Amino acid sequence: MKETRISMLSFQMSLAAMAITSIGLVTPRLTEDFLLSVSQQGMLVSIQFTGAAIACLLSGIFCEKYGSAFITRVSLLIGFVALTGFAFIQSYPMALIGVFLIGAVVLSLENSLMSSALSIEGRGHLANSILQASFSVGAILVPLLFLLFGIWQQWRPVYFTLAALTLPALIVSRGSLNKSESPGLVRSLKGYLRYFTKPRFMLGAVVLFLYVAAEVGLWSLTPTLFESTGGGRLAGIISSCLIWVMMLGGRLLGTVLMRRFNMIRILIPFGMLGILSYTLLIFTSGPAAIVFAALAGLSCAPFYAFVTSWSTVVANDKSSSYLAFVMAFGSFGPVFLGWIVSLLGNTVAGKLIILPALCCFAVMMLLLFLFGLRSEEDLAV
Repeated sequence: MKETRISMLSFQMSLAAMAITSIGLVTPRLTEDFLLSVSQQGMLVSIQFTGAAIACLLSGIFCEKYGSAFITRVSLLIGFVALTGFAFIQSYPMALIGVFLIGAVVLSLENSLMSSALSIEGRGHLANSILQASFSVGAILVPLLFLLFGIWQQWRPVYFTLAALTLPALIVSRGSLNKSESPGLVRSLKGYLRYFTKPRFMLGAVVLFLYVAAEVGLWSLTPTLFESTGGGRLAGIISSCLIWVMMLGGRLLGTVLMRRFNMIRILIPFGMLGILSYTLLIFTSGPAAIVFAALAGLSCAPFYAFVTSWSTVVANDKSSSYLAFVMAFGSFGPVFLGWIVSLLGNTVAGKLIILPALCCFAVMMLLLFLFGLRSEEDLAV
């Protein structure tokens, strides 16, 4: 793998992270501007990842048909328009449309980048892990942008900045239209149905569904948690930044460990730390809660890269369409989580807003204990 290739994919993945994780930080600002209820805040998460899941499925088909690199360029171009438009929203319905488009663009971009990485012969899983570390870098930078523009009590310039960053990402992007023979769109969408027919296709998808719900529940709702419990805007920004700093460190550690250990065996101790950290985050406040939020970020670190890679191994399918299916299925996790938060409303206000994410994390770990340590032959049914 050429270093220039790694740098390019990493920069683009960092930008994807900046865009999608910004929604958690802007939600308290939207709540102030448009007087949102807890249910409406949960709906923002659901709508964002509904767009993500739909776009991810389509992106998988288009990557197979036109090439991953070309879809990356298209996603960046649409991303420039979506991020610029979000800076001008004036109402809650406009915010829903905006988060839907941002979710759609980012998952399309993320799918094409991961497809490019996993296609690298002999080093696909390592490349995927490196890209997820780059995702954390972008997520660390976003709170700093909110902190900078927060000096002037502004959040809209954050999105002008993100839109501007898509331009150099588009310029350095490689890949032209490379149309290949493939089934039509409707036939390709029906092709996804075959993945529901065997447990080996579904196992990784279900685990990722639960994990993404738990992770997004952490970084998208933690700023709201700290601000609603009296921590203030700065506490929300600090906690978000620390979550991603720890996640970056954990992903780098996971990348090193995977050279020597089985991926699932690495995930088990991280997962046990996660259950403990999520639980203590609910029952503590102030600086202690910020520490446990950061530890929860560390515990989440290796899961996305490892579970997506493990899914392709268990299913014996590394195609763009299967990767898109797994990622899209995972994206419905936050949709489910946001729906639960919206449904429960003020019942999960304050500290309990993290409780649904904790439940998802715990069930995910149960599945990994039951099935993750089995051999690939045992799962291939």
